[in-house]
Amino acid sequence: MATVTFNLAQITGSPLTGLEPRVYVLLPHNVAYQSSVVVTRPAPVTPDSFGNGSVSLIPQAYMRGTGGSLRVPNYRFKVEWLDSSGQPGVPEYPDFEFRVPPEGGALEDMIVTRPSAFETWIGTTPPPELGSYLWWFNPVTGNFFEWSD
Repeated sequence: MATVTFNLAQITGSPLTGLEPRVYVLLPHNVAYQSSVVVTRPAPVTPDSFGNGSVSLIPQAYMRGTGGSLRVPNYRFKVEWLDSSGQPGVPEYPDFEFRVPPEGGALEDMIVTRPSAFETWIGTTPPPELGSYLWWFNPVTGNFFEWSD
């Protein structure tokens, strides 16, 4: 496992006054790790009063894709803001993904950008580790569509 450190401002911008954040780390689909399958349950993290938090995650270098997707996905965040009674509002899904190296580290060093809207993968197999949200053209079938994990 590798430790990822972050500050809430890196994820959501300014905190919402009077609400308590609950941060979740997500994977879009299951992966294999060592001899087991990692189910994609959200991992909750509660930042401290300054917005700092840390979470232990499996580095992508140690994962393998499973089932219908052989790709190893990037991690994403989901943030819920709890009111004084502990009820969450509409969740936020920040518009970035990140990859965890074996040594862990600071979130800002792990963020990966999404491909350009004009980037296209041409091939008969799904795109390799290029991330989600790019176009895929299969020259054998003639299919052209947006690829996403």
